[in-house]
Amino acid sequence: MGVVSIHQFPIPEGKSGQQATEILQKRLETIGAIKTGTFCVECELIRGGGPLSYHFSPNRAVNIIHNSEHPATGFALLDTGTCLMADSHFDMLMAKMAGIYIPKKAIKIESKSCPFFGL
Repeated sequence: MGVVSIHQFPIPEGKSGQQATEILQKRLETIGAIKTGTFCVECELIRGGGPLSYHFSPNRAVNIIHNSEHPATGFALLDTGTCLMADSHFDMLMAKMAGIYIPKKAIKIESKSCPFFGL
């Protein structure tokens, strides 16, 4: 069992997402972290814009994040920077809110990497 920490990391200008990931991994290794196993993170962007969204927040965005190390937990990173944690039924709740939030099917990201231990 471990601790999950979600942070936004801006991609440095002139670097790709892969290069930014390598920079972070090197920083972790420099401070003594050890790679252990593999994991997969999926992120889907959902934006306000359904027929009922004008009553709420029409331009708000929610990033729904799933992590293979915590399969029963869903994370939501709001555009305000707030991070929420919920059980696996969170996806069903978001589907019921289709009148307010609409998933952007083209905006889905999957990342595979290795977790670090020993910090």
